Amino acid sequence: MYPVDSLAYSDEGDTIFFHEKFQLDGYFRIYHCDFSDCCYDSFHEGKLKDGKRIGKWLFYKRYPIIGGDWYVDEEENYDEFGRERLHGKLIEYAQGDTVPISIYNYWNGIRVGYQHKFHFSGALHTFSEHDSTGAYINDYLVLYENGDTLYYENLGSSGTGRVRYYSRWNTLEWEENYVNKKREGWQKEYLTLDGLDTTLLVRRKLYRNDTIISNTRINTIINLNGEVDSSVVYYQNNEPFQPVRIVYYYKGKILKDEKLE
Repeated sequence: MYPVDSLAYSDEGDTIFFHEKFQLDGYFRIYHCDFSDCCYDSFHEGKLKDGKRIGKWLFYKRYPIIGGDWYVDEEENYDEFGRERLHGKLIEYAQGDTVPISIYNYWNGIRVGYQHKFHFSGALHTFSEHDSTGAYINDYLVLYENGDTLYYENLGSSGTGRVRYYSRWNTLEWEENYVNKKREGWQKEYLTLDGLDTTLLVRRKLYRNDTIISNTRINTIINLNGEVDSSVVYYQNNEPFQPVRIVYYYKGKILKDEKLE
């Protein structure tokens, strides 16, 4: 017997267990759970071809989780060749709502064209444009719920400028610079804690020609009493996902300089 990946209900209501090796064809409802922790609070529904998703798939969640009704949480569109590449619109909804909170456009798994994110009221929050490679180009716009501009940047056809991502509560979450459609310089991540007006820098990554050079983690005020208040991870240019050195700091002094093999 193959290990169970998911529980699927066919459109006739018959219950079957399946593994990707079975390469199922047809229309299925798939619950993502296992025998040790089986919680039917969400499921995907759509068509399988050779065990892979094609066409439109709907992702449902129950609100509230216990005893609530089922609502569409996300609508995904895949290509028709069983490659499981997003192709078309990806629509996300707020909990139990029918108003989209984001509409993204994909072509063979790459986010291209116009992208929209909305406030919970349905008002436009973020607009951006991506080229055929997925790079930011032209207008990048963030709006308050009343329509006033929170942030605007025109990256032009060259894809050069700064992109800032804001939550729907208008707090800055991250920002990064692009030069000719490639990340360059510092990418910064922020955290705004409840009850505080200050946005804290919690991480920054250094890029050169779209390759990560270093990754600095900065502890928030929750962890300032700890032994380490920041750490920097260094990478080789030709191995961007393989760290070669970590330096730990406290109050600007090096506590440990660790070289990785």
